[in-house]
Amino acid sequence: MIHLLLLAALTAVAFAAGRLLLSAEAKAYLPAIAVQSGEIVWIGAAALLTGAPPLALVDLFVLVLGVAWLVLQPELRAVLFLTVFQAVMLAVNGWELADAGFDVVQHQALAVHAVWRVIALGLMWQAYFTSPSRPASAS
Repeated sequence: MIHLLLLAALTAVAFAAGRLLLSAEAKAYLPAIAVQSGEIVWIGAAALLTGAPPLALVDLFVLVLGVAWLVLQPELRAVLFLTVFQAVMLAVNGWELADAGFDVVQHQALAVHAVWRVIALGLMWQAYFTSPSRPASAS
């Protein structure tokens, strides 16, 4: 439960900061950016506190790049990049989750992380399809 509360708090802080700092165009993606920014801080803190495995550092690096791209150019290519990345890492987290014992902290953290990835995916696509700056589809 503590993992969920921490990640939710980090996301709330990122959302508040995004309301102040993001461009009007990027604000269409604010919920998705906030969820993934909270995830970045959470992964980074866990990496510092636990001595991160190399995959966590790759996760952190690619997520930072993808979120920065989405903030600077909120467009389909950034959404697709983050979608592929989050989907791959969701599969990796699922594999790790299957290996972790149910009562261990790692299981709880991975479960929350997987849920956050699904939320991020849903929010990115919701933002893309409702964004006023999305190109009109060809008829």
